[in-house]
Amino acid sequence: MMKKALKIGIGVVFVIVLVLFALIGLRTARRRNEAAGNVPRAGVLVDAEASHRETIVTKVSAKGTVSLVEQTVVYAQSSAKIDEITVKVGDIVTVGQDLVRYDTAALENLEESMKDAKLSYQIAEINLRNLELPASETERLQAEQSVKSSEKAISDLAAQLEQTDISLDQVNRNLVKTIETHAKNEQLFAQGAISQNDYDASADAVTKLEEQRRTTESQRATQVQAIANAESSLSLSRKQYSAVVNKSGDPKLQNQIDLQLIQLEQAQRQIDKLQKQIDEYVSIEHSPGDGVVLSVTATAGEMASQGRALLTIADTSTANLVITVYIPEGDAHAIEEGAAVEITGGALGAAEYTGTIFKIYPLAEMKPIGTSQETAITVEIAADDMSIPLRAGYTVETNIITHVAADVVVVPLMSVITESNGQSYVYIMKPDYTAERRNVVLKTYANLYVEAEGVAEGETVIVNPSAAVQPGVTVRPSY
Repeated sequence: MMKKALKIGIGVVFVIVLVLFALIGLRTARRRNEAAGNVPRAGVLVDAEASHRETIVTKVSAKGTVSLVEQTVVYAQSSAKIDEITVKVGDIVTVGQDLVRYDTAALENLEESMKDAKLSYQIAEINLRNLELPASETERLQAEQSVKSSEKAISDLAAQLEQTDISLDQVNRNLVKTIETHAKNEQLFAQGAISQNDYDASADAVTKLEEQRRTTESQRATQVQAIANAESSLSLSRKQYSAVVNKSGDPKLQNQIDLQLIQLEQAQRQIDKLQKQIDEYVSIEHSPGDGVVLSVTATAGEMASQGRALLTIADTSTANLVITVYIPEGDAHAIEEGAAVEITGGALGAAEYTGTIFKIYPLAEMKPIGTSQETAITVEIAADDMSIPLRAGYTVETNIITHVAADVVVVPLMSVITESNGQSYVYIMKPDYTAERRNVVLKTYANLYVEAEGVAEGETVIVNPSAAVQPGVTVRPSY
């Protein structure tokens, strides 16, 4: 144990001796340089570094999410019962492949409805033809006979009325005579010249004739009304005869024809509608393209109404993937379409891939960046290498290259001083070890260096100068 401790002690002493020799060597070298006149013996001690050329690349970093550019929803093209769904989520499908098969009952119902619609059309067509046919000889003769019958009825009734008028005239004359006779009998009866029976007989004769007159007058009134009715029938018969002989002039018939034309058009529209449904009826839904089934939202046995979403299919190759990132508004000005992008991520392993910005959204919105919501623009990036192992849903890291300054003169950031008026400058350590203030124009930044216009390659700049460093002051580099 003592031997081991002794060995450790000797080793420590040996290291200390080496350090002392090194310090002595450095001090001796410095004195040798000072003696040679290369470095001043006195002056403000400073850190210094020579400017050099470098290619500076500025980047904007953002976390991105991989998603599909396009995906296709397969909608039901028919309203029918689903008989079979031939694929499931994750299946690879090719264009034209059967996806969904429908029960044929719906198509059969459409075809039966078409048969009924065609029969309705034929019935309407036949009815229209019948209305438009000219009158037959039988119809003309019947209409003519109806007119003649009405005319004969009026003639017969007129003859009867004439006879009734004669009878009524005779009754009136007889009544006048009978009343005169009865009046004489009243005088004779009062004088006792005739018997009671004679007197009563003349009174009864007056009563009977008055009743006969009333009956005849009633009969005449009935005959007059019958003649009026017969004249109306004659007018109607003549109109009917005219309609038979000249159908086109009958308004009622024309209305019937117009109505039948409407029914014929309705029947034709129903036929056209059903034919369209039959022509467009899809018994099998086919895949619109190559891809992978992402979702299935229908099941066999249920009714699918036309337009309902059944499946979603997408090409999952890298060519159909996009990386979406949100760039805070402060960095948005440096982003442009076509910019190169470095892509890395845990799912990609240690490899670094490249991409290109192909879309920048025109509006800024509140977006999640880190753990907060910030105003940002949405940027979409496409991978340059189609073999990159990206999958929808991956999270990746992106570095958007906003500027490349090739082979420019750079100085340390810590050497730059910027005044309140915006003017930037550095202190140059001149060959005679005096400080010179040099105004510079700062351009591209990267890491700990900045492109400085106004400094030549190889010039030595003072890093993080203290207040003691002023123009013309002698400085001593710390190296």
